[in-house]
Amino acid sequence: MAQPDSREIRIIVKSVSKAALPNATVSLLRTDSSALRSGITDSSGLAVFTELAGGNYLVRITRVGHVEQYSSIIDLKQETSFSANIILQQSPGLLQDVTVTARKPFVQILPDRTVLNVEAGITNAGATVMEVLERSPGITIDRDGNISLKGKPGVQVMIDGKMTQLAGADLQNMLSGMSASQVETIELMDNPSAKYDASGNAGIINIKTKKNRQHGFNGSIGTTYAQGIYPKNNNNLAFNYRNGSFNYFLTSTRTSTCLTCMRCARTTTMQARLQHCWNNLILQQEKAGRTT
Repeated sequence: MAQPDSREIRIIVKSVSKAALPNATVSLLRTDSSALRSGITDSSGLAVFTELAGGNYLVRITRVGHVEQYSSIIDLKQETSFSANIILQQSPGLLQDVTVTARKPFVQILPDRTVLNVEAGITNAGATVMEVLERSPGITIDRDGNISLKGKPGVQVMIDGKMTQLAGADLQNMLSGMSASQVETIELMDNPSAKYDASGNAGIINIKTKKNRQHGFNGSIGTTYAQGIYPKNNNNLAFNYRNGSFNYFLTSTRTSTCLTCMRCARTTTMQARLQHCWNNLILQQEKAGRTT
């Protein structure tokens, strides 16, 4: 006589063309569809359940891209083993379109350069290009506006691959007047290749502006306000007109800071400056209230 728990079920899963289907999931169920065990078919499409008690069972087979299949009721009350071939049919529905959405990181390290994706940095909203560079890795800027890359001064700045031929205060004024919203990426090259001018051996910063392909007239206006020890306001305006192969554009950026606070910063203590800024903020709010 067979032992009470020595029964087994052998399932072989095949395709419509009679080829074995590996990696199919075979689940052993009770007749009420509650799960008992599960297994994966091997390279020959075989899944085996052993040491089963006498009773009635069901088998469910699933595989990616195929229609789910159930066996008929398997009676192991009288029999000690059961074997069957299960045919899986492919799913009629096919994947049509796949949309993959990803965001570029703020800093990308490439073999020959470091790329800053300006729009990926949330703190760059409403900032100028000079402020973006001040927060960039490896960049230091002194009081005179001289830019150093990894401690080496004499960095050359390019805009869309063309040298600006500016330095010091002139370069600082130009970058401070350029809104970060106009820039797509900033490339930092501390060891530029031979195709660049040898005078830029300290490094090159290439600022790539956004290319507007819309025809006709379009524009944008932006403003930001920040309140710290000193209040700060940044406004930018950009207009663009494209007609055929010609493109005309106008940009303007204005950054303002409380001049009174800057003057008193050189003559008073920190406590007096904080009190003055607080009084000035209340005065501005009162003026705004009267205006509305």
